Amino acid sequence: MNKYNLIQSMTFLLALVVLPGSQFVNATPIGPNISISGGTSFDTGFSFGDTTGGMTNTVGGAATMTEVADDAVTNGGANPLNSSLTHTGDGYSFYGSGSAAGTEANPDEFAMGFDNAFTVSNSSTTSAYDVVLKLVYSNSVDSSGDDAYAVSEFTVDQDGEENIFSYIVSDTVNGNEKENEKGVFPAGSFGGPVSDSRTEFISITLTASESIDFDLIWTLEGGNFADGGSAAFNSSFDLSVESVTTTVVPIPGALILFGSGLFGLLGLTRKRKTIVA
Repeated sequence: MNKYNLIQSMTFLLALVVLPGSQFVNATPIGPNISISGGTSFDTGFSFGDTTGGMTNTVGGAATMTEVADDAVTNGGANPLNSSLTHTGDGYSFYGSGSAAGTEANPDEFAMGFDNAFTVSNSSTTSAYDVVLKLVYSNSVDSSGDDAYAVSEFTVDQDGEENIFSYIVSDTVNGNEKENEKGVFPAGSFGGPVSDSRTEFISITLTASESIDFDLIWTLEGGNFADGGSAAFNSSFDLSVESVTTTVVPIPGALILFGSGLFGLLGLTRKRKTIVA
């Protein structure tokens, strides 16, 4: 066999086996086999005080928003705000800010909460998919005076197991705290700003017909109970679809041996021709 024909035959055989398992499923659209659906709820039963915020769903690059204040929806009307994501870059986000500036005679308190729940599903009965989600958040609290505090707690659960969490406290009486899944960090002494801002990537692999549930819960509370003090918070969270691709299928060991054998045969043929010459 001519050595060039041998190389062409080997390349064709490798392409038949390798390429179908390693092609990307999507560029911008998520694709028909992967479904990401859910939304964000503003907790009117928990929220009160001088607070404002909102939640936004982005689908196909278009944003839909619901604004809230104190314990009620003020603009947009949809609570919960539900959507099914269709493209990379789509996602769910929410934010909130507020303050308390009471006195000893008239204490001032606040609380706010959001719950974002969604499911990532693979409807294919044969293919597995790699999905990467991007979480960007800025979480901060502050307090000052003789008796004030603000506490913010944020968690991401994946199929009921805690994946990411952030717990920060600014407290002028009991002291500050800062902790996340990476460890406990010094947060200062008593009162003042405490923050936890990060970008995290959540990578999951869905086998054929598999679904994974996520739950993002954020709760905030605080208050001021003495003259001349204050408590405040300002936080935002954004979760988006970074990428969706088919799971790369490793080249089987038998195929590697087969390819090595063909190269060896090519070298033997060339050696024999050299001897004859």
